[in-house]
Amino acid sequence: MGEGDTPVREELKGLGERIRERFGENRRVMSFAEYVELVATNPRRQLRSASQYIVDCFDHFGIEEVTYPWGTVRRFKLFDCEWAGGRERLIGQEDVQNRVYRALSNFVHEGTANKLIGQSFDCIRAKLEA
Repeated sequence: MGEGDTPVREELKGLGERIRERFGENRRVMSFAEYVELVATNPRRQLRSASQYIVDCFDHFGIEEVTYPWGTVRRFKLFDCEWAGGRERLIGQEDVQNRVYRALSNFVHEGTANKLIGQSFDCIRAKLEA
């Protein structure tokens, strides 16, 4: 260690170097021509709307059926926060999850997101007031 370097500072330097290496390996920065070529090879993935992107996130993590005394509901595993070891997991909001997913899916099918703020916040507000 150099003068003034602490173990924390050394760890941060090492972390920065590892991030820089991974960034270069993954080629996250590309030229405009490379991006146009990427879009040409897979336009559906590269040109998704925000609604489609979020629906894809829901779908990526999958679903499970959860049984409550009042019945079985679909739960989206996205809200289990597996990437964070389950920390800050969302529990008991399956109805809201399904309403948001349904609204986003409708936007994808309609090709426009014209009601997201109103419908989603009204749904959430109703749940909180109940």
